[in-house]
Amino acid sequence: MKLQFSINGVTKNEEETFTGTITVPEFVHDQDEDEYVFEIDSETYKIEIRKYFIPILKEKLMNFQGDLVKAHEKDVQHNSN
Repeated sequence: MKLQFSINGVTKNEEETFTGTITVPEFVHDQDEDEYVFEIDSETYKIEIRKYFIPILKEKLMNFQGDLVKAHEKDVQHNSN
């Protein structure tokens, strides 16, 4: 699955705004942390997006499998006999 995120923000000193997109060309729920590829498209602040935003996004993506299981565990029946 391909994920694409549109982002916009304001610099710390609130003097400039920026926009961009972050694309994860291939996402699967059981991906290892080192397998993620992030494509960043931004005229400015590409380095800052990679430094400050990507770690947060990566953490959210790494938690997806556990969150998915928790969300659906009540719907899954397990035969323990």
